[in-house]
Amino acid sequence: MERKESEGLKLVCTMNRLDGLYRIAARKKGIKINTLIFLRAINDGREHTQKTLCDEWLIPKTTLNTIVQECIEKGYVSLVNMKHSKEKGICVTAQGKAYSDQMEREISQAEKKAMKATSDAYGSVLIEAMQKYTASFEKELNQK
Repeated sequence: MERKESEGLKLVCTMNRLDGLYRIAARKKGIKINTLIFLRAINDGREHTQKTLCDEWLIPKTTLNTIVQECIEKGYVSLVNMKHSKEKGICVTAQGKAYSDQMEREISQAEKKAMKATSDAYGSVLIEAMQKYTASFEKELNQK
């Protein structure tokens, strides 16, 4: 008897495949996927703390702390005092920005082409739908 996949399972499989593609891209660049995600997250011109990154990206604190320490040792980031917080801010160094930009260039180009092909067919509905699904799923999980 053939089992019919649920819509949720199809979506999870698709998201897992997308995560896998990012992992493959990171490996080709000689970098860990979590480090790639971290560098992309902090290279957006905004202020970040480990707490805000953990909350936004759902990266475990211990994982993020390890990544931050590795990036400090490589000279990619530094920790700075923040005006209105006890936490230290994470600041991208010039070396870190250059490295992050170089790492991201190829991935970003592939993303832009894929997004254009997708938005040509679906407009901005895809991202809005994924944001809605994610928020609804988070709400449901938090209610249980």
